[in-house]
Amino acid sequence: RIRPTICLFVCDSLNGNWMRAVPAASSIELTHAFSLIHDDIQDEDNERHHRTTAWCIWGMPKALVAGNAMRSLGDLAIQRLISNGYSNETACQAALLIASSCLEIIDGQCLDMSFESHIDVTTPQYMRMIKLKTGALIRCSMELGAVLAVADKKTTNIFRQCGEYLGKAFQIRDDILGTWGTPTISGKPSGNDIRQKKKSYPVIYAFENTSRIGHNELSKIYNKENMSQVDVEKVLSILDDTNAFNSANALVNESASLALQTIKATEITQQAITDFSLLVDFLISRDF
Repeated sequence: RIRPTICLFVCDSLNGNWMRAVPAASSIELTHAFSLIHDDIQDEDNERHHRTTAWCIWGMPKALVAGNAMRSLGDLAIQRLISNGYSNETACQAALLIASSCLEIIDGQCLDMSFESHIDVTTPQYMRMIKLKTGALIRCSMELGAVLAVADKKTTNIFRQCGEYLGKAFQIRDDILGTWGTPTISGKPSGNDIRQKKKSYPVIYAFENTSRIGHNELSKIYNKENMSQVDVEKVLSILDDTNAFNSANALVNESASLALQTIKATEITQQAITDFSLLVDFLISRDF
């Protein structure tokens, strides 16, 4: 529930009535759930956070319908802002933010899937992909929380920018867990992203910074139709040789620091800044 929590937190930190904003938070969570159900189908993942994925339980057709239904319920939920006292204009603005973010998520997902069949993905291309796939809804959560509390465009833009930095840190931390995470904690098999040929930040960094021999080895492995466990171990070894873990971790910390610096430019209380700092610390150090 990180995304709806962020939305309500921002609203509250700007002296808005967070209880009135609950329909927006619900819409965000429903939209996120829709994207996860479809993502699990496209990646053929059997497990998410130690639980069997929807399509594995009910089959692909029912899971697709469930995802579509959640997206539609998200559209209906946002309309309840009006009955909570918000103007039609604000409710429409909120609906536009979520719909736009949803399209960005889909765009980012398409890029992510297309990267699986390419070995020449660059860091800027990767950054654009995660800005869309992961960053869009986190950015939307922060901006929407501000929109539902104040009418000041400058303030909402600051929270939007903060959300962008936070989304970047969140996804790269996900990449770290998908590569080096402990299966019993993360809920995913070790090296899962490598096995699925995901062009995560550590892999792209290794491609760009390894030796010619290492690059040829990576290219050979990633051009295979299916990877063996031996292949996964070879990739992990090259990642270690290029210091990919430390590079990814440094990028997570840098993005988190920028998020904190950005939010301090607002007029929220010191307590709210402290609470946000604790949230950021959790997101960049989580093991799941």
